[in-house]
Amino acid sequence: MKLIPLLSAASLSTLTLVACSDPSVSMEPSGSSDLAAMMGVDDASPVGITVAPDTGERWALDDVHGLFKLTDDGAEHVMALHEFPEADVWPQSGWTDIAALGDDRFAITAQSDGYILDVSANTLMQHFCYEPGWEEWETSYELTTSLGYDAETNSIIAQPQSRTADELGETVTGAAVGVYDASLGGAAPEEWYALTDANFLATGMAVESSEALLLVQDDGGIFRFTMGEAAPHRLGTLQETSAVGGAVLDGDVLLVVDAQTDRLIEYPID
Repeated sequence: MKLIPLLSAASLSTLTLVACSDPSVSMEPSGSSDLAAMMGVDDASPVGITVAPDTGERWALDDVHGLFKLTDDGAEHVMALHEFPEADVWPQSGWTDIAALGDDRFAITAQSDGYILDVSANTLMQHFCYEPGWEEWETSYELTTSLGYDAETNSIIAQPQSRTADELGETVTGAAVGVYDASLGGAAPEEWYALTDANFLATGMAVESSEALLLVQDDGGIFRFTMGEAAPHRLGTLQETSAVGGAVLDGDVLLVVDAQTDRLIEYPID
């Protein structure tokens, strides 16, 4: 993939994560690609970026145009949004993120529910829900805009936020990190970590390991979350971002989609 150098007067800055043995993430990008140009569209609306665990291929999900495989020469339009197979349970919103599971299978999220899209089998099945099972009201729903996959444990990971609607509007009532078995359908979370900040909502997630995540918010704020903790630890702010729409680790690079500028931005990890 051809990178467009980013001009910056600032020197490359890094921020070491919580422990000295943890990797360090550059807050300054090393380069970027024009995702809309790669996809060959003028009205891009990217909502997620992911890397297949079996092939290393990069994939992007666009809320208007569908699923793309990114290549060195641009992007292959694998499945338009209107070509998605009919879901067994109708999604309650547009798609909000994507995580590649391997074998051309993808976890994708909508309001309150997660699905498995199998490109080869041409199926789209409801697979997991965000409600932990003990707090269900007709006027409440869950929203996640960040999704990841841990191949080591075969786990899908989401960071939902709980919201309640009434005649006065919507109220945020909680936030959490949920871990789901990727091999089971219709499953409630295996682990559910309630966060102390109910307003926390990541728009991008990169899975470091089965124990640690990088969570990126809309404004580029990046956090590290260790499973079992009550709050993510803020690392800093990713520069050159304006509206983060997705994130994933690709080797020693953190890939971030900026939904406002339609750029795919790369941040080195040491």
